[in-house]
Amino acid sequence: EHWLVSLAGRFEDYSDFGNDSTLKLATRVELGSDFAARASVSTGFRAPHLAQEWFSSTATNFIGGVPFDILTFPVSNPAAIALGASSLQPEKSTNWSGGFTWNPKNSGFSASIDYYHIKINDRIVLSSNFTSAPIIALLATQGVDVSGRYVLRTSDVGKFTFTAGYNHNT
Repeated sequence: EHWLVSLAGRFEDYSDFGNDSTLKLATRVELGSDFAARASVSTGFRAPHLAQEWFSSTATNFIGGVPFDILTFPVSNPAAIALGASSLQPEKSTNWSGGFTWNPKNSGFSASIDYYHIKINDRIVLSSNFTSAPIIALLATQGVDVSGRYVLRTSDVGKFTFTAGYNHNT
């Protein structure tokens, strides 16, 4: 009665990207009357949409009074292919999270802290202008969420709820 385990699955069939299955496994364990630990692992899938497949733009920037055209090509454009572009692939991700909750009984206070890490393969982003470092660092996201809440009852029908939160992610 102090341990919860949940499992979910989903199957999708895309006409232009095949099919994919995603899964999620989560658990929560009470570590006493006031504390609980929780964790989950899941997979994700997102097919590219038409706007990403066919996006293009042209902008003219003036640098030292000289105009430079900044071009963004769709991946099927011959110029994009010559620069190394290839057909877009669906984004696939793996997500891990874990954390703790604290909810002292009859105190009106509760708090939680959670860590998460998301790894995305084949992320769909605009490429660099071929003048900066590789964008490999953009392929992982991680962070910490901390939140707290205090409910102050002022009468049988009135209350104030104070909430604070902090998030740090990269």
